[in-house]
Amino acid sequence: IVVYYLGKPEAIKTNHELAEIVAKKTNQALIRWLEEQIRTAQTIARDPRVVDVTLSPADPQKRAAAQQFLSQMHALHPYYENIPLAIKFAEDQTISIDVQGDQKVVGNGNFFIDTVGGKTIGKCGPQFTYIKNVFAGKPYFISEVYPSILRGNPIFVVAAPILHHGQIIGATIVAPRMDYFTEYFVEKSVIGTTGYLSMIDQDGMFISHPQKNLILNPKGRDLVQPVMDKIAAGESYFLSDFAGTPKVYYVEKLTTAQFHMEDSWYIIFCRGYDEVLAGVFAFLFKTFISMLLVAVAVTLLVYFLTRSLISKPMDKLTVAADCVTNGDLRVKIDTGGSLNEVGVLSRSINNMTQSIREQTIKIREAVHTLNATAT
Repeated sequence: IVVYYLGKPEAIKTNHELAEIVAKKTNQALIRWLEEQIRTAQTIARDPRVVDVTLSPADPQKRAAAQQFLSQMHALHPYYENIPLAIKFAEDQTISIDVQGDQKVVGNGNFFIDTVGGKTIGKCGPQFTYIKNVFAGKPYFISEVYPSILRGNPIFVVAAPILHHGQIIGATIVAPRMDYFTEYFVEKSVIGTTGYLSMIDQDGMFISHPQKNLILNPKGRDLVQPVMDKIAAGESYFLSDFAGTPKVYYVEKLTTAQFHMEDSWYIIFCRGYDEVLAGVFAFLFKTFISMLLVAVAVTLLVYFLTRSLISKPMDKLTVAADCVTNGDLRVKIDTGGSLNEVGVLSRSINNMTQSIREQTIKIREAVHTLNATAT
């Protein structure tokens, strides 16, 4: 019990240090990765082919040149869902874009070119957070995680303004898929058998989790609500339940203060409470086995010492006593100079036997003298 209560705080402290390292390293890697996405979006936005097609979105030659460039960029970044361009128009201004024989109406904030075969042309709009913020003058903007308008799978968007002579004429969008995001940042960060990373947004929605079915799933938000309550209370390292299982959590926050982004994201490292304390239990087991072995060794030592110091001498005493009982007074016990109780008793028996032997000799001599006198 003492070992358990002494070892438990140390195990929790060690896990805290490990969790902090994993979460902070992941946070740093995530920051660098987001910065890379921002640079990519801004690089695309500055390309002359992108600027030209945004100025003349219906020009076939300019569309072909921009389409080729965007497709090449998409091939270099296969984890993007799409790389579309959005146009900035007056509220009532529209154009018509031919998409494989189908005329798509494109207005302010709509996509007018993409890298998915025109499937998203005419979609999006100024009400989307990333379009609204970029058109308002932000140098870039990172959206919330939301279902893709193409396939419904979870994505987020990094948008950058397309400028011409300092004026915003449109926006470049890159859309990383969350499944890649999860594989890159979450699934590779497994510690032990129960330790893993996940990410939630400020609304308590999973945006990355090893169980991908929990991403953007309201059921996941219900499961993580106790964790969100702890975060809201200002705690960063705590014990909480997840689906009925006690887990130890460490939380690292990626805030909107670091980036132009819609939501704050939380990087969460969690590990099963039982696994955290497994080291203590293992130590207790080893301690128990060690103590058991020591106890057995001590018992055997006491046994052999007792047998050597007491049992064997007592056996000699018993044999000597039997000899005396049978009339053999020549027996003498070897005490070996022992000063313990058995040695003292052995010498006493030797003295007693010697005394009896001497008395017997005297009696025999007296009897012999009497017999001689009588004769």
